[in-house]
Amino acid sequence: MLVAAALAAVACGGGGDSGADESFVESVADTNLNPTPTPEGELGATTALGDFKGEAERGFGVPLEIKLGERLAVEEVIKVTLTFIEVVEDTRCPPGQACDDPGRAVILVSVLTGGLSLGETEFVLEGGVAGDPRKMAGNLSIQFLDLQPLPNADGSEVTDYVATVQLTR
Repeated sequence: MLVAAALAAVACGGGGDSGADESFVESVADTNLNPTPTPEGELGATTALGDFKGEAERGFGVPLEIKLGERLAVEEVIKVTLTFIEVVEDTRCPPGQACDDPGRAVILVSVLTGGLSLGETEFVLEGGVAGDPRKMAGNLSIQFLDLQPLPNADGSEVTDYVATVQLTR
């Protein structure tokens, strides 16, 4: 029993020269145990994985344009890809004409995250204002902000549509 108590005392730092213990503690004093916090954004330009990119540089929180029939890829932890499939409806008032009803625009977009399809969804602009302002895809929020150009006054088909979207987390 006495041997076990002596071994426990040595293992816990007792049973030796107390001066040696203090010098040991002084020699291992490490400022990393109490680091000074670094404000976010002061991490530097590079990381172990390469150049540091903020959310705006990756495409988050800023309006992004996507042309009809094209894909827009945004880097998140997992790559997010939006494809502007078609304009389902565009009854907005053509430029230079007076309309009683401002009309609406409806677009169809497919969403992929990490190569996994989340399906297709419609976004609506009612009278130039987002009718379905946000759609959620996991922790990603997608907002349809604008569709250009307005319909042609002569009723001819518009083929060069550009939708403006914004992604946030």
